Amino acid sequence: MTDVYDRSGSTLARITPVRKGAPKWLPITIIVLVLTAALLCFAYKAILASPIGDVICFCYNLSGNNASENGNWDEANADYSQVIAIRPRKVDGYLLRGINEDKARQFSSAIADDTAGLAVSTIPEVVGDLYFNRAMADVSLHRLNDAISDYTMASSQYSNRLGCGCSESPLQQKRELDKRQMSADEQLSYLYYIRSNYPAGIKASSAALAFDQTDDYGYLMRGKSELCLLQDAAATNDFINAFHFSQNPSNTLAQAGTVVDKTRQYRVGLAIYNDASRALPNTPDVLGSLGWYQYEAGEYTSAIGTDERSLNLAHDSNTDLGWIRFNLALTYAALGQNSLAQTAYTNALANCRPADIPGAISDLKNLVAKHPDTPLFQTELLHVEQASKSPQ
Repeated sequence: MTDVYDRSGSTLARITPVRKGAPKWLPITIIVLVLTAALLCFAYKAILASPIGDVICFCYNLSGNNASENGNWDEANADYSQVIAIRPRKVDGYLLRGINEDKARQFSSAIADDTAGLAVSTIPEVVGDLYFNRAMADVSLHRLNDAISDYTMASSQYSNRLGCGCSESPLQQKRELDKRQMSADEQLSYLYYIRSNYPAGIKASSAALAFDQTDDYGYLMRGKSELCLLQDAAATNDFINAFHFSQNPSNTLAQAGTVVDKTRQYRVGLAIYNDASRALPNTPDVLGSLGWYQYEAGEYTSAIGTDERSLNLAHDSNTDLGWIRFNLALTYAALGQNSLAQTAYTNALANCRPADIPGAISDLKNLVAKHPDTPLFQTELLHVEQASKSPQ
């Protein structure tokens, strides 16, 4: 207690001091704040669980798609991660983030997201997409066995939807799903081919062709596998079909020619380029390739006529086809026409690219190996080798 005095010293009053402490209203305030935060959290979760949450996810997906299209991979991943956080049991976020990661060459992350998506989705066509996307990442990481397994599962899932009610979907949707299954089978045909599993490659190509009889890639890949199994007639037919249906016939011919040269089935190459020369009669490089296969087939006189025709067309269009000039010279040499061979080699060396010379040397070495006792071949080989060492 504290006494209060007046001026004379007399006591006026005694005051009892009040002890300071926490306000009585503070605990109540804390309780109210905690309850409010809990309610807000509950309300937020309720909103996310409601159709409003779907709208929020849609907005994040849209934002992520725009970022991905513009090459902003990290921004897109952040948006898709928000979708996954809101809807961890829905496949959308995993699927889209996996696609974005594949674009960003983050292949291991893409595989992880595709795998996570497979754990939450049971829709056959979506599961097919996840397997397909994971297979592409597998290929990028050179995991070819995994890629074969995933493409096989993708094709199977796309096929299953035909028996699960999806066959009653609109025609356009069915065509789109057919296209996806065909693409999976095409990829399988390529992977089986490069793994030298040619029977499986033929089966996969045939499965793709069952969806589209004008699929040039299916014909090309089936022809490659058939030729490696020395099924010449079937391969010839498929290569010709591939050429006629191709949007890039020059590339198709080049790929077919590579396998022909690898297997040394030159009669197949002759048949392919005979057909191509009828379709493209004024194309110098097509005629030049035809001349080469005529040479390999021992049809030297025909090869000379074809090479000369090709070079006449090339001259008219200023096309540099030095390799055809070397082929013409090689054919003269094979016929034993010494003077014409020497003149043709001189002309070829004067009108070629440096890149043409190694092939010419290789062809002459092959000719020398077949006829080691023919001086002309040795002479021309020395001629070309010396020219290749001279300053251009």
